[in-house]
This record gives sequence, C-alpha cells and structure tokens, in this order.
Amino acid sequence: MKLRRILILISILLCFIISALAQQGRISGYVKDIETGEPIPYANVVVNGTDLGDATNVHGRFQVLGIPPGDHTLLVTMMGYKTRERRISIINNQDERIDIELVPTQVKGEEITVTAQESEFKRNVETSTLNLSMKELELTPSFVEQDVFRTLQMTPSVQSKNDFSSALIVRGGSPDENLILLDGMEIYNPYHLGGMFSTFNSKAISNVKFIAGGFPAKYGNRNSSVVAITNREGNSEKKLLFKNSKWADYFNLSKVKGTVSLLTSKILTEGPVGKGSWMLSWRRTYFDKLIDLYYMQKDTEPFGSYYFKDYQGKLIQDITNKDRLTLTGYSGRDFLNFDNTDDTGHRLDLGFDWGNSTIGVKWRHVPNSILHSELGIYKTNYDYDLGLSYGSTDTLQAEEEVQVKSTLEEKLDIHDWTIREKLSYYPTENHSITTGFKIKNLSLDIYSGTDGTAYFDYSQNINIYSTFLQDKWKFSPRLTIQTGLRASKYSKHDRIDVGPRLGVNYQLSDQSIIKANWGVYNQYIFTQNNEEAIIDIVNVWSAVPEYMNAQTCQHFILGIERRFESHFKIKLEGYYKPYSNLIVNNPRNNPGLNGDEFISGKGEAWGIEVLAKKERGSLTGWIGYTYSRVNRRVDFNRNGEIEEKQGEVFNSRYDQPHSVNCVLNYKLNSIHSFGLKIKSSTGQPYTPVVGKTFTQSNMGSYRNPYQNIRTIPGPKNSARYPTYFRADISYIADMQLIWGLNGKMKFQVINFTNHWNTLFYLWQHNQSPSKVVDISMFPIIPSIGFEFEL
Repeated sequence: MKLRRILILISILLCFIISALAQQGRISGYVKDIETGEPIPYANVVVNGTDLGDATNVHGRFQVLGIPPGDHTLLVTMMGYKTRERRISIINNQDERIDIELVPTQVKGEEITVTAQESEFKRNVETSTLNLSMKELELTPSFVEQDVFRTLQMTPSVQSKNDFSSALIVRGGSPDENLILLDGMEIYNPYHLGGMFSTFNSKAISNVKFIAGGFPAKYGNRNSSVVAITNREGNSEKKLLFKNSKWADYFNLSKVKGTVSLLTSKILTEGPVGKGSWMLSWRRTYFDKLIDLYYMQKDTEPFGSYYFKDYQGKLIQDITNKDRLTLTGYSGRDFLNFDNTDDTGHRLDLGFDWGNSTIGVKWRHVPNSILHSELGIYKTNYDYDLGLSYGSTDTLQAEEEVQVKSTLEEKLDIHDWTIREKLSYYPTENHSITTGFKIKNLSLDIYSGTDGTAYFDYSQNINIYSTFLQDKWKFSPRLTIQTGLRASKYSKHDRIDVGPRLGVNYQLSDQSIIKANWGVYNQYIFTQNNEEAIIDIVNVWSAVPEYMNAQTCQHFILGIERRFESHFKIKLEGYYKPYSNLIVNNPRNNPGLNGDEFISGKGEAWGIEVLAKKERGSLTGWIGYTYSRVNRRVDFNRNGEIEEKQGEVFNSRYDQPHSVNCVLNYKLNSIHSFGLKIKSSTGQPYTPVVGKTFTQSNMGSYRNPYQNIRTIPGPKNSARYPTYFRADISYIADMQLIWGLNGKMKFQVINFTNHWNTLFYLWQHNQSPSKVVDISMFPIIPSIGFEFEL
C-alpha cells in the first residue's frame, strides 16, 4: 500500500515537472563577429531581468532553457565588443534558433560589467582550467615568436625541462602524459627543432583550453593534462576578390596576414567559400638558406642544413542550419642533413627527418536546443627516418683506394585511426548529460639496423575502446556537482579499466567559489625517452606491454578562487597525484632478454599553487607561485623491496620545489605596448659524479686496455643545479607599412639580464684532477620581427 502511494506521488510529481517544462521556452544559436563571421567563445547570453543565461563554447554556441512565456530581452556581452540587445517572444514549449552578431569596439573604462571569464568562473566545475585567446598569446614575450607551449610553461602548474624545450611538465608528469588535441585530432610529437618550438602556428589558433588536472570523463587515456587547441574558422564575411563576379558567392579571399622574424616566415590566408569559410596557414624556417648564404660568401660548400615547415588548414560548410561539416588538416616536418669529411679521410653523412600529418572530418548535428551531437573521424601519422653512414678511405697502393663504410638506420611509424562520438543532452537549464565513445586503432613500427642487418624490428597493432558518461547537475544556485565514468578496453589486456570522475563547484558568494575534483586515469601508450636527456629530438612511442598494467594515477584537487570588481582574481589550489603504476626504462636492461626493456614503479606528486591575475585595464597579466614535490619508487633490482640505499627511492628530474612565474603586459596607448616575463625556480636534480675509475674495454689500445675512464655516479638525482632565473622583455608597435598595409613591429630580448643558467655539467677526466665545465642555457638573445595584414 505504501509503495503504491509512493508511485502515485512520483507520477504526480513527474506530471507536474513535465507540465512545467512544457510551458517553458528554449533558445539556442551562435554568437559571431560581424566583421569576420568567426565564432566568439565565452560570450555571455543572458535573459535580462532573470537568472537565466549561458556562456558560448569555443564554437560560439549557447543554449538558454526554461524561459517563461512572454516577451524578453536577450542581452549579449563580451569584452572588446558592443553590448547587443535582442527582443525575443517566447510561447509555450517553443524551441527557437537565434544567431547573433557582435560589433567589435575598443574597451573603455568599465563599459562591460559582465565578462566571459566571470561566467566561466561560476559555471565550470573543473579546477585547474585556463583558456587562452590569440590576443593573450600575442602580448606574451616569447622566444622569437609566439608559442602556445611557451606561454603555458609560464603558468603555475607547468614546468619546463630547460630553455631548449617547449615540452610541458604538468604537475610532475612526463610530457607524454599530456593529451594534445588540435580540433579533436591527437598530435604525438608536437615539437620542432628538438622541442625548441611547438608545431602549432599561433596565427592559425582561435583558442587554447588547458586543463592541468582533474579533467572530466570526456577526456581520457592520459594521466596529467589536456591541451585542446581550436583552429580559426576563417573570415566568412569580407571579400577582397571577385567583387563584381559570380564567383564571389562561391569562393573568396578576405584576409592575408604574414609575419617575418629572425627565425621564420609565416602567412595566413582565409575567406568565405560556399556556405562556410576556409583558413590556410604556412610556416617555414630559413636556417638552411642563411647557412647557404654564409658559405657562399666563403666560397665553400655547407656541411649541413636544417629547416622545418608546417601547414594548418580548416574548411567549414553549413549543410543545413542544423548540420555542419568541418575538415581540418595539419602537416609539419623537420629536415636535418649533415655531411663532413675530416683531414684523415673519414666521412660522416646524416639524413634525419621527422614530423606529423593529420586530417579529420567532423559532423556537427544540432536538431534542437537540448541535443548536440559531434561525430569525428581522424587519421594521424607520426614518423621519423634516420640514416647515418660513416666511411673512411684506406690507401693500399698509390693508385688504389678501398672504401670502408658502415651504415645505421632507424625508423618509427605510427598510424592512428580514431572514430569519436560525443552526444550532449540538456533536459533542463540546471542539468546536462554527455555521453559518447572513442575507437582507436594504433599501429607502431620500429626498426633499427646496421649495414643492412636488423637488430630491432618491432611491429604492434593495438585497439583502444573507450566510452564515457558525464552527468552535471546544478542542485542549487550555489552547488553544482558533475559525476563521470570512463571505461576503456585495451586490446592487449583482458580486463576493462574503469575511471570514475567527480567534480564539485560550491559558490561561497557572488565572487568566491570553492572547487574540488577527483578522478582515476589510465594511459596505454608512453614514450621511451629518458627524462635525463637534455634534448629529445623525437618522441619514441611504445604501447604498454601485455605483461604490464596500464599506467595509472589518481587526481585529488581542491581549490578556491576569489574575484574582485576590478577584474582581478586570486586562485589557490592544492593537488595530490599518486601513481599506483608507472612505466620507466630499465637501466639494468639485458638486451638479450625479451620483456626486460621496461620496469614498473610507483610515485607521487603533490603541491600548492597560488595565482594572482589581472584580466583588464592597461596593465594585465599574472603572477604565480608553486611549491611542489615529485618522487619515484622503483624496484630496479627486482628483489621485491624498495630500498632507498640502492637508489630505488629518488626525486624525479622534474622535482623543483619552488617556482615563481610573472607575465605582465602594459598597453601604453593604442600603438605601443610592452611585455615582461620572469621565471625563477629551484634547480633541477641531477646525479652527481663522486669519482672516476679505469675500466677494461676491447675498444681501447691492446697495449693499454685500461685507458678508458668511467665516472662513478652518486645517489640518483641527489644533487641540484643552481637556482634558475630568466627575464624576457618585449615591445610591440602598431604601424602603417608600405602599400597601405597595416602591421606591427615586435622587438624582444630573451634573458636580458644575461643570467647564467646551468644546462648540465660536463666532466673531463682526461686530466688530473678532473675538470668540470658548466654548460649554460640561453644567453642574452635579441630578436625582431614584422607582421603585416591585408
């Protein structure tokens, strides 16, 4: 009887909810720039006089649910644009599509009272999240040119290996633990010049979303962070060509933007096409051309050359007002060649090239304001090809020479096919459900050989199947909870790995929020690169062997954020990241024993981060401080015990307890702006040399087989380099160039204090006592560049 009454009450309640929903209206649409047609991310769309509203996503889309019947005013605001008001009339159960265009304007005083950052601040459950626009990237001092990864290295959550690397060390995790996405496509080696620069042309980027930890269930198969990069969509409004031709309605050019610096030249073109837009960017270095000119003046042949080039493109077509197709492509490659013959007749030839190529198509279907579907198919390739030959000329007779030649060849090929579906459902304005799946087929081929004889020829083909469910509820105006579950099946394992996720957002006041996140994360591929290496030219990826578990860790994050009326915020976060299983290279590997290349271990990373950021005004930027620790526990001798005396408990190379970052931009007026970037941190750990010994070797002289000297290392990573400090400055001036082109002049000085930062110590044992040489990172480096726009 009680059960029947309960069922009746539930039925009445459901009828009441359905009836209430039926009397409410829904609107959805896109916010765009009226001059370019580009979407405007994180703009605020509010029903004036109510608490109803939304912030646009990276594609400019918004949806507002539960609007009462009647006439309303829609208020759309975004920093840098004029506020737009739009009258709407809502009738019962109406689902209306509204697209809104905003007019760019100069921000003056406190003209805009609500910003996108404030909306994201209140709406998002994820901690450790940062959104960067192209404008912010342009104002940050950089090494020669703007670089996404170099800017992210200035945030409290990220450290760098050294000045020569743009790789991201996020909260103690190695660079391969970061999921790098370009319009949803996974990039495996996102670096040029051995990690000096990222592969992404900043001019082609619209937005960068960086999640340093606690990322939700829709992201997976990485243990540390997510870097989701969105390409520009292209200008679909302005038309420079075919103005009086019928072709103007099918294809046109709207903008040409280029940059010339001491390192690279790059150009971006975009315009409308059909019912959409296109964008194409190109970048190339000219190291090789400068070297050719230098040796031409000396009337000699250059001994080597290096250059890289890359392309980014995007094509968008609106099939209907509910369907859009997007085609995205990227290709980047490095080329290194070297040949040299010394006075003794020995010749060394090196040919080395590596790079990524990706292409993907995405179908976005939005049947109404409460459903949103994205289906993507992506193909990614990453490979490198190394050829090295060493030869000498032995003269046997006056007229006869014998060529002695040895060759080394190494190749790596990764082919990745991925199908991904994400379906979002918004039943009410306070509730959203997101689900989807990802199917990944990955083939890895590695070959090494000498003189035509293969000593390592390895191929593997794996499949990773993942599905996720994410549920976000706003239980009250102050409390929002997001739960999630990600399940993954790795083809080399019989089990299913489950990763639960939980996020809580509690609004203490209108300007203060506390957030917490927890999750379990699994990773099935990793790089074999040694973290001790100074420079990693390429990433050598490998799949988790079937006899080893996936790399697994948890994220525990607690943060509080306080915003002020002057568009200034302070954020404090603490995190703890224990690794229950991590895979490292086995330093005691027996090359003849299969399955002895890697070894499992445990570890943990924890820290406290403080960030103070000013988002508006003449002076903008941030100052951050981090205290963190990273340690590892690995049973190298495999005796079942972790012994500190045996060097099995040690600090990771990424353990830098204290770190301070400062990024400031000052806009003097509409023409002149200045930038300052300061980074200081505790020196990295290294393994010290405590002695030297003579060692027997069959490579030495038969008269003195003990002529080779071997260093005696101390405890692993038990010493530290001196404190790191670097300060960069920049100056940007808008100017009118020739032929009526608008442009900018950019001047910057890297390490303008010329501070000596130790890269590594080089021990020279060919003298007694032995001598140590301190090798430094960047010296003082000035650079200048010019940018033009048509």
